[in-house]
Amino acid sequence: MMLMFTQLKSRNIMFLVVFFWLILPIEAQIVGTPFVRNFERSDYQGGFQTWSIAQGDNGMMYFGNNNGLLEYDGINWILYPLPNSSIVRALCKGKDHVLFSGGFNEIGYFELGKMGGVTFKSLLSLVPEESRDFGEIWKIFMHSDGVIFQSFSQLMFYKDNEIKIIKAPSSFHFSFLVNGEYYVNDLEKGLMRYSMGELFPLVGMERLKGLELWSVLPFENKLMIATASKGIYLYDGNSLKEWACETNTLLKPQQIYSAIRLSENELAFGTIQNGLLISDRTGKPLQELNWRDGLQNNTILCIHKDQFNNLWLGTDHGIDYVEINSSLTRLSYNYGLSTGYTAIFREGNLYLGTNQGLFITRWNVPDHELSHSRPFKIINETQGQVWTLNEIGGALFCGHNSGTFIIEKDRATKISDVAGGWTYLEIPSQNNKVIGGTYSGLILFEKINGQWTFSKRVPGFSESSRSLAIDTDGSIWMAHGMKGVFHLWLNEQYDSIIQFDFYNSQNSPLNDYAVNMAQTNLGILFNSGVNTFRYDKVKKSFESMSQFESYMNGLSISSLKEDDQGDLWYFDNSRAGVLRRQEDGTFNKIDLPFRRLEGSFVNGFEFVYPYHEGNVIFGTENGFVHYNPSLNKSYAYPFKAYIRTIHTFYPDTILHVDSSLLEKPVVLNYSNNGADFSFSANDFENSDKILFSTRLEGYEIKWSEWQSRPSREFTNLEEGNYIFSVKAKNTYGTVTKPVSVEFRVLPPWKRTITAYIIYLLFVVGLLVMLAWWIKKRVEKTKLHTQLQQEELFRKREEVLQRETLEAEKKVIKMRNEKLREEMVIKDKELANATMQTLHKNKTMINIKNELNKISSSFDTQQKYHIQLLIRKINKEIDNENQWKVFETHFENVHEAFLTRIKLAFPILTPRELKLCAYLRMNISSKEISVLMNISTRGVEISRYRLRKKFNLGREENLTDFILSF
Repeated sequence: MMLMFTQLKSRNIMFLVVFFWLILPIEAQIVGTPFVRNFERSDYQGGFQTWSIAQGDNGMMYFGNNNGLLEYDGINWILYPLPNSSIVRALCKGKDHVLFSGGFNEIGYFELGKMGGVTFKSLLSLVPEESRDFGEIWKIFMHSDGVIFQSFSQLMFYKDNEIKIIKAPSSFHFSFLVNGEYYVNDLEKGLMRYSMGELFPLVGMERLKGLELWSVLPFENKLMIATASKGIYLYDGNSLKEWACETNTLLKPQQIYSAIRLSENELAFGTIQNGLLISDRTGKPLQELNWRDGLQNNTILCIHKDQFNNLWLGTDHGIDYVEINSSLTRLSYNYGLSTGYTAIFREGNLYLGTNQGLFITRWNVPDHELSHSRPFKIINETQGQVWTLNEIGGALFCGHNSGTFIIEKDRATKISDVAGGWTYLEIPSQNNKVIGGTYSGLILFEKINGQWTFSKRVPGFSESSRSLAIDTDGSIWMAHGMKGVFHLWLNEQYDSIIQFDFYNSQNSPLNDYAVNMAQTNLGILFNSGVNTFRYDKVKKSFESMSQFESYMNGLSISSLKEDDQGDLWYFDNSRAGVLRRQEDGTFNKIDLPFRRLEGSFVNGFEFVYPYHEGNVIFGTENGFVHYNPSLNKSYAYPFKAYIRTIHTFYPDTILHVDSSLLEKPVVLNYSNNGADFSFSANDFENSDKILFSTRLEGYEIKWSEWQSRPSREFTNLEEGNYIFSVKAKNTYGTVTKPVSVEFRVLPPWKRTITAYIIYLLFVVGLLVMLAWWIKKRVEKTKLHTQLQQEELFRKREEVLQRETLEAEKKVIKMRNEKLREEMVIKDKELANATMQTLHKNKTMINIKNELNKISSSFDTQQKYHIQLLIRKINKEIDNENQWKVFETHFENVHEAFLTRIKLAFPILTPRELKLCAYLRMNISSKEISVLMNISTRGVEISRYRLRKKFNLGREENLTDFILSF
């Protein structure tokens, strides 16, 4: 047992480590607090408590949680419950993508997919029946004798598909693996070491018997043993002694629950009462983190350092990610400081100017450590917007929205009510005067009897003067953010302006807006867009600094500041960087350490305070950030990209990319020829700034543009084989190796082999039918030719017949036209004859009426002759020959009308036939009375009788009936 503590080789190595540690300066306490990212229960959809953490061979993080195993790939959280849904308290990384785990009366392992996803394999069946009620599994370790599953009641050794049991002497608490040696704490026997299948109590450990031991770590060839409430002890193999240091004193009341070794010189302790404490190996506290510093809970159940040397904390109320491997820390999280605008170190104090006021804290000299026992406090009278802090002539000027203050330690004295103190410049030739730039121009301060006092406003210039610089000739340059640059000449007393020149895009290469000005060893530099200029006093023009611009590589500088070493700190809108001055006068551009802060600076008010090589302070929207350049970190660290799921739409299905999908292509039906690929990357430090580029081989040749969206969708893909690939790039420009998954889109049924066979059979059948059709066609053609000849003869005959018929039609037409002409003539003759008869009858009736009138005046013999004459007249009116002539003409015109009507109505009398003829000719009743030698009343009576015989209704017209007959 003692060999592990006395090996010569280990002693030699430890001696060298201790020697170099002693001769090197001890690392100073960490300034500020690391960046902390919180994952709440709503983020990972699991239980509150996380008991164990491991990083798989695939690079993903796995967490033993109240609800099961949690998997995190940098973007997505997935929960995998155990078969019995019990708590996962222990995880142990095995070989070949295996993660051993256990729950309540359950042991086994998860097989991890290269692209994520797990499959649980239970080993419970290998446990003897009588030993299966072992309760919770609390610890799991890989040992040369197998994988050891530890519960309170027993140890289970899994090897070669067998499980061996060692029962607890009384009740086990926790177990530990240190340098390949396995230790387990029995609450009666104390801490015991496993060897050769048995447990042996450690000598000299009587003081710790019955205590709960929460951690055992290797420490300088000893065991570091952490108890819950009695602190930390060191065990050298024979004796036990308390670790005498400040860290142990702090930890005793905080109740240690978990601990890990971060490096040869650093340890991390998780407590129940006060979060996390990091110390060096001498026991000096380097960092304290609790809920005030951004943790979700003060109870740290487990700690894990990932491949990026950052910490994952499983707390009693969520999961936290702590970026301890970073040169950037926050100065203001637990002090309530808001947006940072300015900072300065003076007389052992650090002053921070914010939009809420000026804050102060002590800064321990010479280590330049921030005191955690003395938080920042606001200086009275400075509440409100602080713009700048300038140390001039032994005094600290504070530019404030309400005016100007002189700061003496933690007191502020207002010396000017002129609003908006932008900046202050010491006049080189007059140490008792200071020029200040304000919202409304320049103001002058004078030192009288050792006190700085406001002198006057400088007349003749009222522009907002935020950026000022004094040239070698005593003139003052002022850069206006929205107009251009002013060059001012003041009198010897600097209390009035003699003249000024104004430069903008109209008379110089400078822009009208966003011109930044900086006073450097290279002279006063003017940054305008991507260009940098310096004013040539001889030529009275701005000359381009092309050599300086080459370092910036097209960056648009929004702010520039030179430190005491000649390094140039710059801001490119949302990014920051530094040009380190080399011995040969050239510059080396460094910007990777500051990519973490991209987008957090106050636009237009970017601020950096390089106090010295080990302390640089940035102002951000969320307070202040400290940068320690001495921390050597590789920003080109490798990380992995993953393809997580393939989402298809018809049907709506999500395929998780596991080993089976990587081994053979995914097959999609043509009706489901669209897919949405989701992907991720495991750069946990900058997961919100990861960019992805994708390519679908078979669909496109080039990689897509870099984008932050972790998915890409394709629709309406043609049939064929495809390879989808993705690669990731982090904020430091490191690009992962591409990962790929193959898939195949099947053709539609109409383009399948079965369809092509059917098409072939159809074509063959079509050809056979075509041959048969051609044969029949030839026969039919012969027959058709014969029929065509016959048809030709028939058509010729029909043509002749049509011509004959046309000729006959023409003859008939000519005959009809002749008949119509004859009818017209006959109609005229009939009309004439009728009119003659009518005229004759009228004349004779008139004569008859005259004779009747004069007959009364004659004697009897004369009356007799008159009556005889009247009878002759009546006979002449009713002359039958006259009717026959009329009838002949009438029949010629009206085509046997009288014959038709006689046949239709044989009961008609000759007199009624005459009336019908007259009505056919549309002769009026009065004229008819004359022609028929009857009265008009007699005509009406005759018409009435005709209506009766024709059986006409009252609404029917007699004349219309006869005309239509």
